[in-house]
Amino acid sequence: MLAVGIVMCVISALCLLVSLRHFRQKGFLLNNAYIYASKEERERGDYSPHYRQSAIVFLMIALQFLMIALFAFTGWAGFFFLQGMIILAVVIYAIISSMQIEKNRLEKEHQRQKETKKEG
Repeated sequence: MLAVGIVMCVISALCLLVSLRHFRQKGFLLNNAYIYASKEERERGDYSPHYRQSAIVFLMIALQFLMIALFAFTGWAGFFFLQGMIILAVVIYAIISSMQIEKNRLEKEHQRQKETKKEG
């Protein structure tokens, strides 16, 4: 079990590294909104909310892998419960934040269309 714990700690550290880089808005954005966007959309889009969303999700995933590592080291089953709670939190956060990001994007787009009609 020691080897499993060590591997889980390494994966947790890598997820934490990705999370910290996303909080600083550095590196490749590991988010579907960016990955599936066309080249033009990537250049003109504001991906700050997506960086933040990905940073929080990767932070929670790092915690989840840390719980697995702690279970491997200690054998305490309570870490499984904590891991399940973290997974549930990740899913709920991802859904709610995606809806909020899309709502804000639509509001900005609507506001731009309104301003364009005023000018035209």
